[in-house]
Amino acid sequence: LPITSSSARQTFVKALEKRCSPEQLEEIDFSAVLEYVCHKSFLHREKGEPAKDATMMERTEPGTTYLLEPFVERDSMSMLFGPGKRGKSTLALAMGISIATGEPILGPIPQTLNGTKNVVLYLDWEDSARVYEQRLRAILKAAQVTLPPKTMFYKPVLTSLVEAAPSIRREIADLGVTFVICDSVTMAGKGPPEEAETKRAYFEALSSFKVSSQSIDHVSKADQSTPYGSVVTLNRIRNLWLVDKAQEEGAGRITVSLNHTAGNHSEQRKPEGFHLDFKRDNLGDLEAIEFSHADPNSIPELNKDQPLWKKIRSILQAEQHPMTVAEISSVLEDTFRIGYRDQNIRTELDRHLQDHFLKKKEGSSDYWSIKPPTTHDN
Repeated sequence: LPITSSSARQTFVKALEKRCSPEQLEEIDFSAVLEYVCHKSFLHREKGEPAKDATMMERTEPGTTYLLEPFVERDSMSMLFGPGKRGKSTLALAMGISIATGEPILGPIPQTLNGTKNVVLYLDWEDSARVYEQRLRAILKAAQVTLPPKTMFYKPVLTSLVEAAPSIRREIADLGVTFVICDSVTMAGKGPPEEAETKRAYFEALSSFKVSSQSIDHVSKADQSTPYGSVVTLNRIRNLWLVDKAQEEGAGRITVSLNHTAGNHSEQRKPEGFHLDFKRDNLGDLEAIEFSHADPNSIPELNKDQPLWKKIRSILQAEQHPMTVAEISSVLEDTFRIGYRDQNIRTELDRHLQDHFLKKKEGSSDYWSIKPPTTHDN
């Protein structure tokens, strides 16, 4: 119930009065009771949490910053965002299954606090229960994992998150939920998605759940490097990952990269990458979704927004043999549809010589290759 809306309160009072007999209506003034409750609720909300003595606060248990490092922070809001058809929902579901089962489906091992199990709630505004069920079973089958009872729940939502929040909070308490997935922010908003108030209300409702969360959001056609709509998202989300996809490598396979664009609680994390293999049965139904690690630095299509030297590095890694500047230039143009002057390429190679590249002279030509890594490049 929006406690500051007089029309909403009046509608609620009328609904209560319809449930009562004339005798009960004479005894109870629902309008006055509701006014009192709303006033008290508003004062409690305005007061907020009491101030705490910093010297008396409990120390955070070591190793409990994340539910699933580095993608899902504990007791915080995380997000996957990107253009459509990038596998965001499938990735979020795989993260949820991993957290619910304790199995490292994406590589990282999920964390629990004091040995308690995690319970996941998937809130869906985008797809149907049938699509969710197919993906769920396909991921479990490929990973050879069994989902324990009452560790993962699915809920289709027909109203905005703001309107559904009270009933969702009750379910979170009843089911013991520790992690919520919201798919997606644009569909769950109450109002135009580009407006700041829509995003502010969404995140306020989400934070009221007081559990870890992973939201999924889209991007605009004009700017595909930030979540769709207001800058409020960048200010509220503490762990933000841009999902991009390389061209399909063949029937049933896509490769995605996850680039860390915001991390207010930690340092910038290195990019992550995954191959997603979709296997279908003889009838064409989805049977299994298998995840395997991919090095995003070695896939040129995933480096289109990177600095020139990183694009060069990705091409040398993909080609796996020494190349001249002219050869690098040709592949750069074919891959990124951008022409680079040989002098600019040579300047970047010389600037990062010894750190990332090696040069060997053969006859009158210089051949460039990747320096074997000693540490992870970010």
